[in-house]
Amino acid sequence: ERSDRDEEGKDRDDRGKKPRRHGEKGRLRGEAPMKRGTIYMISGGPTDGDSNNARREHAQAVKRKREEVGITAHMPVISFKEKDVEGVVLPHNDALVITAEVAGFNVKRVFIDTGSSVDVMFYDCFSQINKELNMELKPVATALYGFNGGEVMPLGEVSLPVALGSGVTRNVRMVRFVVVGAESSYNIIMGRTSLNAFQAVVSTYHMTIKYPVGENVGEIAGDQLTSRSCYQTTVSNNKQLAQRQTKPKEEEISQLGGSRSKEDRQRLEKGKGKVDIQPGGEVEEIQMIKGYEEKKFKIGKELEEPIRSRLISL
Repeated sequence: ERSDRDEEGKDRDDRGKKPRRHGEKGRLRGEAPMKRGTIYMISGGPTDGDSNNARREHAQAVKRKREEVGITAHMPVISFKEKDVEGVVLPHNDALVITAEVAGFNVKRVFIDTGSSVDVMFYDCFSQINKELNMELKPVATALYGFNGGEVMPLGEVSLPVALGSGVTRNVRMVRFVVVGAESSYNIIMGRTSLNAFQAVVSTYHMTIKYPVGENVGEIAGDQLTSRSCYQTTVSNNKQLAQRQTKPKEEEISQLGGSRSKEDRQRLEKGKGKVDIQPGGEVEEIQMIKGYEEKKFKIGKELEEPIRSRLISL
């Protein structure tokens, strides 16, 4: 009986106390973890408007229409099953690359990229399609930005019909492509704009894209072999580009028939002062202005065309 009274007294004493913590700097039980901030996704291109005003209008439209959004049409259930992964080499981390019909052409190496805010067509692909269509590109004022901050100014944009599937599951949509002149192992990048137009659902694991067509569900399987081939080409091209960009200056000088002294090389590496470049081997004097004998410069005799002519024309 005494122990019961002691427990009751202890309970009364504990009522006004704060909940216990796990250690001096611990968090309260059940308390949500502290949020440090928000990281937003990277996007670009003219998809949401090709001017600042148009992009602001597009952003505000979400707030105005949020309550208006509803189910406008019945959609069949889209799901993925184990049979959808048959024929896929597992495990894999391959990109989803398909073949699509664009303006009547079967275009291979179409990269499905849900991380892209725009639909991109590379110029080599556009030039082949345009041999018969003779379409003019519309100007684009908004640049594309990569994840590394690199800027690519599009050559223009063009709208073309894109078809997925065949027979009863054939679906066609007009897609606005941004045409760029950059090198790529892909012909087209299908981004969120066209994928949402098709109401497509993408599974990179199953390497399949599915989309509704009335009461039916169409699907297109990715080409795993082409995907890996494109990846290898991309890595190889990027490596060669990096090597060209970091090409030793010594090699560039030697191609122009010049050379550097050891002292010059050391000064250049340390970033101190100017470096004088002197022609290597035998040289010849070139008169800059006729009638002015003192106006001359020297170039290496071993220079080949067209480098020699270009230097003289300067």
